[in-house]
This record gives sequence, C-alpha cells and structure tokens, in this order.
Amino acid sequence: DLIKGKVGLAAQEKYLVLHNDWVNQNKVTTFLFEAFDEPWKGGGVNSPANEIEKHWGVFYENRTPKASFTNYLAQRRQ
Repeated sequence: DLIKGKVGLAAQEKYLVLHNDWVNQNKVTTFLFEAFDEPWKGGGVNSPANEIEKHWGVFYENRTPKASFTNYLAQRRQ
C-alpha cells in the first residue's frame, strides 16, 4: 500500500509501525521530520486542500494528534 501511493491515516500509521520496527531491528537513530501539518506547503492556497505535501505531520495544524499517531503510540505501549 505504501509503495502504491495510497495515502491517509491508515497508511501513515502503517508507516510509523514499519519504521519503528526497522529502527529497532537495525539499531539506528532516526527522527520524524514533520510533527505538524503545514497547509502552506504543496502550493499553499493555490492547491487543493487534500494536497499530500500539506499533511505529513503526526499532528494536525491545530496541534491535536492524528489517530494514526495515537494508535501507533498505544501499540508501542503494549
């Protein structure tokens, strides 16, 4: 799904889980580049609201966490 370009919260959650598994298996340090959605990216107001560049964050622009991130954190706590 990730390679085929299917985007959304489910794909983001899957990426977070797979990324974390890879980090743990390979013992490398990484970081998440975008914490918050940035609506000015991807063409800003001249681009559609669903433009992917605007939505890389694990938090919405209003600083509330996305379900993909809270689900990922809940899985890690188990």
